[in-house]
Amino acid sequence: MKRPMADILRVGVSEVSTPYNYPTVMALSQHIIRVGESSDKITVFYNEYVSAIATNIRTLDLLPRQRFLDTLKFGKTYDMSLPDKNTGNPALYELYVTSNLWVAFLNNAASE
Repeated sequence: MKRPMADILRVGVSEVSTPYNYPTVMALSQHIIRVGESSDKITVFYNEYVSAIATNIRTLDLLPRQRFLDTLKFGKTYDMSLPDKNTGNPALYELYVTSNLWVAFLNNAASE
């Protein structure tokens, strides 16, 4: 990815030590959130397990923070009093990014 798309690839993470754990993914998601603040699109590439001899390269498109928070303005599934929406919604974004990355990490580990 670095060679053919060097002009559009902002960050590439290819060496993460095993065994994978959730705190490692949380640290990586914080890095992605910081780098992706001014981005229009965040795309994660990972391997999806098909069989012992085959994998598929999948893409995971993540919403940037502002677009995610804008979509939460229109969705009202429950009445939130504590914490207020200015406190709870950014935490939901961090959970959204971290949980999607965790799924990508687990799929990639299964394919290897």
